[in-house]
Amino acid sequence: MPTLSFLGRFLSTALLFFAVSVRADTTTEPAPAPPASDNADTTAKAKPAPVEATPETLVDDAGRFVVSLPKPVQRGSQPVDTAVGKIAMNMVYYDGGATAYMIIYCDYPAGSVTQSGGPEKVCANASNGAVQNVGGKIQSSSACQLGDVKGLEVVADIPPKDPNDSASASVARLRFFVVGDRLYQVMYIGPAGTETGSKAVAFLDSFRLTH
Repeated sequence: MPTLSFLGRFLSTALLFFAVSVRADTTTEPAPAPPASDNADTTAKAKPAPVEATPETLVDDAGRFVVSLPKPVQRGSQPVDTAVGKIAMNMVYYDGGATAYMIIYCDYPAGSVTQSGGPEKVCANASNGAVQNVGGKIQSSSACQLGDVKGLEVVADIPPKDPNDSASASVARLRFFVVGDRLYQVMYIGPAGTETGSKAVAFLDSFRLTH
């Protein structure tokens, strides 16, 4: 069972767009202690952290994008009811336990973006909704660029599932792009401070549109 949790679904009644925010669960179950014996070595041994596979280039024809992701890559699609009808939410992601890399894309009826105020407005509302639905707090919000497509980058603090477990808090770094009537969400989620690390930046910068 993947540790990736789908934490919120945002549907703006004014803009008719939803956004999904995810968080990698950074908590792990403690390993059971070995049975005691007279000759047993009771010295605790640290369990080695899982090694993240080297990212590989993934070409997604259906999503019309290229991105660099570690393996194993997982995929999913689920229908979501919105005010404009049922829309497919498509996901391509790597779940690393303490970290996650994810691309979500969904297509809306022709003309929806224009009617909703344009790409900039759609990205702003999608990002705000995603963060609000997980009780997060936006650290920063700035414009970003993908070729000739303008987008929005947001960094947000994500609270822990257990309010008393501050160590399991995480941070999300998300980029939103609108192409035609398709909304892309490119997300890195991990422990606080890792959002500016080389792995997070390499993943976000590797995302490219194919056509």
